[in-house]
Amino acid sequence: MAEIPFTLVRPQEWQKGLGGLTKLTSGKRKKVLANHAKQFFPSTKGITLKTADAILILRHFLINK
Repeated sequence: MAEIPFTLVRPQEWQKGLGGLTKLTSGKRKKVLANHAKQFFPSTKGITLKTADAILILRHFLINK
């Protein structure tokens, strides 16, 4: 069985540096995160409010590996 390494990253860490999130809650915050994901990965189709977090966590990993 292959072991896949993983690292826990707090939202405060992977969201650091993303503008426009201060004092936003729930739906509005998710929309801003989705807009950031679409700006960073403009050719990626299917970025939604549900997938934006995962895409931005991937971006954080790629920048900080």
